[in-house]
Amino acid sequence: MNTVTDTILWIIYILLMYLNIFWLIVYFLDGDKWVPKKRPKDEPKVSLVIPAHNEEKVIASTMEHAIAIDYPRNKYEIIVAVNASTDDTVKIARRIKKEYKETNIKIISTREKGKGIALNRALKIVKGDFFVLLDADSYAEPKALKKLLPYFREDSSIACVLPMMKVAAPKNFLQKLQRHEYILSIFFKRIMGNLDCVHVAPGPFSVYRTEILRRLGGFSHPNLTEDLEITLKLHKHHYRVIQTTDAEVRTIAPEGLKDLYKQRNRWYKGSIFNSVSKDYRKMWFNREYGDFGFIQMPTIIVPGFLAVIMFSIYTYYFLEKAYDAIFRIYAINFDLPTVVSNLNLGFNILDGDYTKLLIAALMLFLGAITFILSHRMVNEKVFRYGKLTTLVFLLMYPFFLAFVWSAIVIEIIFSRVQEW
Repeated sequence: MNTVTDTILWIIYILLMYLNIFWLIVYFLDGDKWVPKKRPKDEPKVSLVIPAHNEEKVIASTMEHAIAIDYPRNKYEIIVAVNASTDDTVKIARRIKKEYKETNIKIISTREKGKGIALNRALKIVKGDFFVLLDADSYAEPKALKKLLPYFREDSSIACVLPMMKVAAPKNFLQKLQRHEYILSIFFKRIMGNLDCVHVAPGPFSVYRTEILRRLGGFSHPNLTEDLEITLKLHKHHYRVIQTTDAEVRTIAPEGLKDLYKQRNRWYKGSIFNSVSKDYRKMWFNREYGDFGFIQMPTIIVPGFLAVIMFSIYTYYFLEKAYDAIFRIYAINFDLPTVVSNLNLGFNILDGDYTKLLIAALMLFLGAITFILSHRMVNEKVFRYGKLTTLVFLLMYPFFLAFVWSAIVIEIIFSRVQEW
């Protein structure tokens, strides 16, 4: 059994190192490929859409931040698309609308539940040339639109431009851990963009060409991750998605472990369902889609399944050692003093597995380089919230994500149904 598991682990180590080295090479060779050279002669019309479902706690703040966006009022509209809310979301939105009469604000509401339904209703009535999606738990810097729109003038095939998304004012330890995760995500999406391999356009302030969204039929519903699905749809029709680092948006990260688990579970499960669906599975290793087909489509879910395998193997090793230890103690009738007195803490330098140590050191080195470069790219300090936060993220957080992936596999096997 150990020979088999060791072989599997070796294959996984090699694959993970290959991917890490590959993306680092792309980073160093291409650098900042996407830098807008053409500035718009005039401002196009923009529609900012805020989908909301029971968002009474944050909708006022989100709308006020949207109103504060620096853009000509006569070419800017805000649409609050409420779906199946049972709280005071609509009431609060209407109050904000009355307070800011100088801004064109529309509120639409539907009893049907679903973010995709709300977005598609808004898509039918927007007047803007560009459709900006802003989740109700997020806000963008005032200059964000003026920084993102120039990218569209570089190429007519660019359908979506993304800002860099960071955690908004992390308060507790868990949110501070997620801060590192978001920064790493920006880093990889930025270099993936150099190969046209960005696979998801998150809800916080993704900017789309309205005409293209309408042409492709809008957003999918029902869908666990409509943001990933619309991105796959754009790539399927040979449109481009650009990740930038010059415009910033903040999003509220889950405060509790349960909410974080539910969010990641939905994200990863949606990634699986969409990438292997009948609409997109033909894109896998398809030359028609270039690097996106050969590199990004498999990368959407394969690392997750590798994490499941590693998590399972490490869990097996742990349980095996624990069982062995308990059995030995049981065999001597739980005589703990005898166990302690016979502990052998000696170490023979010749007994070390230096091949594994070398691989571990190399993976740690590559990970450290990536970690440092990612924070440098977005002008964030590595130890901004202390060394303990960083250490726990590097050593423990990956096991949590591997656990989520493992739970998803079990849920899929037992056909557990999950809503958005």
